[in-house]
Amino acid sequence: MSLLHLPTELLTDIFGHLWDDHRALSACALACRRLQPVCQKALFFQITWDMAAHRAEPRFDPIPRLYEMPFTESPRLASYVVRLNIKIVGAPYYLPQPFVSLMACAAALRNFTCLRDLRILGSPRAQISWKSLLNELRISIMKVIREQPLTRVCLTYITDMPTAPFLDSSIRHLSLSSVSWNDAQASETAPVKTPTLQSLNITLQLTKDSLSTIDHLVSDNPPFDLSELQSLRISVRFNIRSEVHLTKIRRLLSQVAGTLKYLWIHCNLEG
Repeated sequence: MSLLHLPTELLTDIFGHLWDDHRALSACALACRRLQPVCQKALFFQITWDMAAHRAEPRFDPIPRLYEMPFTESPRLASYVVRLNIKIVGAPYYLPQPFVSLMACAAALRNFTCLRDLRILGSPRAQISWKSLLNELRISIMKVIREQPLTRVCLTYITDMPTAPFLDSSIRHLSLSSVSWNDAQASETAPVKTPTLQSLNITLQLTKDSLSTIDHLVSDNPPFDLSELQSLRISVRFNIRSEVHLTKIRRLLSQVAGTLKYLWIHCNLEG
């Protein structure tokens, strides 16, 4: 039997194993019309929006060079994107010409109708303040969180993160690493409904506000509903010397103990 005669479901599984080999998927997509949509789905399942400060302008990776058109002009390609990584290394302040590219990328976000997984990745060398990002970029990300049917969000090394975009969203799985929140922004525009989480991963780094994430989750007005939480992972990347730290972790555990099915904790204890 010819490969081309296999059902689309089998072809999707076969070429899905090449998800990290962009060159091979690009070549297969050009082989014939039968394989083109199958390979494109694997090729654009996960993309990275590289906002690194050392670049002349923001760019998507992989870039759809096969068709010489951005996602803004090809809703079909944009509909294949399920996971989006926004990589921010250094505050991205762009000149007017690259700023046009930034706006084009922001416009492309509106076409990601099948987006389910959003990851905003800062740098471990220097945390990025949400306030330092260009206003157009902040608005675009907030719209994605609010309007797209996201189920998973990952935030790393970000300060002054507003909670308002997450409220009234469809998020069920959340990962946080070195994230501090801005309650002032949340209180101004916070809707009534909070997303109900099923899994939560927290990584605490050695920073002056390392436990602010836990404080935020167990506050009187938490941005996330933990009443149905089934999976909790906590990793503390510094030596715990204070009883206050343990008390805060115990408080979070006591709040979710009734529903948990999986618990993983890694802590460094000293003295």
